[in-house]
Amino acid sequence: MIRVMATKIISLGCRQCDNLVVEYKKQGTGALVRVLIERIQGPKSLLQLKQIGNKSDLPPLTCGECGALIGVPTIYEGKRLAYRLVKGSFKKTLS
Repeated sequence: MIRVMATKIISLGCRQCDNLVVEYKKQGTGALVRVLIERIQGPKSLLQLKQIGNKSDLPPLTCGECGALIGVPTIYEGKRLAYRLVKGSFKKTLS
């Protein structure tokens, strides 16, 4: 049996200044804890992150307006680059 996960596009904005930080293709119904680099949909400035191969080369995810820290680089399931989101630093809306 093949499980089909619900997919939706979520916009993450900075909690401090309301600036759009990232658009993300979310799968499943669980809480948003991390943002996988491969599922980032925008803005264009973040799409270049898909070319990065090492966690050490991945910069922290910060707000482009106020510089607030939104996420820290991590590796998910041993091989997938992601940002672990800082709880309370962002707000999410469905796109």
